Amino acid sequence: MELRYYDRDGRPISEQQWQRFGHQSGYGRVDYTDATRHGRHLIVVTCWLGAAGGHQSGPPLIFHTFAELRLPAAAGASYRRSWSWPTLQKARDGHQAVAAWLTGVAAWLAGTTDQPPALPPALITGQRQPGPADPLRQVLQGW
Repeated sequence: MELRYYDRDGRPISEQQWQRFGHQSGYGRVDYTDATRHGRHLIVVTCWLGAAGGHQSGPPLIFHTFAELRLPAAAGASYRRSWSWPTLQKARDGHQAVAAWLTGVAAWLAGTTDQPPALPPALITGQRQPGPADPLRQVLQGW
């Protein structure tokens, strides 16, 4: 698969330009959340990667959100997902939606709410990366 390179505005750039942008302090960072919610450690990182495969339909997915929810002392017992976005604004909105949704999941796991939160529309329309297909309760089994 051939990689193509894009700046933060989604414009095609050369690999050399991409490398230069990648070395600029703060260029790749879009948003970062690291917090404890309802006894769970929540980490959400959204960044510009600026590279996409050449055989995809639609706009290139050059921003990525990586999320993890876990018990603070249990690094192995966690729920992890990632999403991809075509624009900076969708990446910012997606980051906020992921952080809010996982905060709701943490509340549900802690017994604060009776039902798990519904997946926000931004996360349904975002390109989710492959991961476990199990329902949330099974993925978080044992919590």
